[in-house]
Amino acid sequence: MIRDSLGAFTGSDTGADRVVPPTGFTASLTLFAAGAMAFLAVFALA
Repeated sequence: MIRDSLGAFTGSDTGADRVVPPTGFTASLTLFAAGAMAFLAVFALA
């Protein structure tokens, strides 16, 4: 049962590669936003 549940989470999603493009301005903006949130999370946990 647990193995089936984990398989559902780790399974391949065909539309996942279209959420954020691999290159371009949107990819850079997404990486910047993720980095900023990670930076703020460190201070929130401290």
